[in-house]
Amino acid sequence: MKISWLSNAPWSMTGYGVQTRLFTPLIKALGHEVQISAFYGLEGGILNLGGIPIYPRGYHMYGQDIYSANANHFGADLLISLMDAWVFEPDKNINKIPW
Repeated sequence: MKISWLSNAPWSMTGYGVQTRLFTPLIKALGHEVQISAFYGLEGGILNLGGIPIYPRGYHMYGQDIYSANANHFGADLLISLMDAWVFEPDKNINKIPW
């Protein structure tokens, strides 16, 4: 399964960044392909960290304008959002699980 993870970049020193750094490699180790949509900690272009592509945010402060396009570009089957639920704007075009 291809999983898109919406949260902070794994190198950011925030609670979300720490969880991203811990859990995305574990999900990959379970045999899934993982992509991170980083709404904090990356701007400009896609990076690759340990085989996990990390996509930058768009214009919206919490990446709400770009997360669906990032997930679709990656070919994700599922999106896991690790962020405050009150800022998440659902998109009907992707299966999602809020954490």
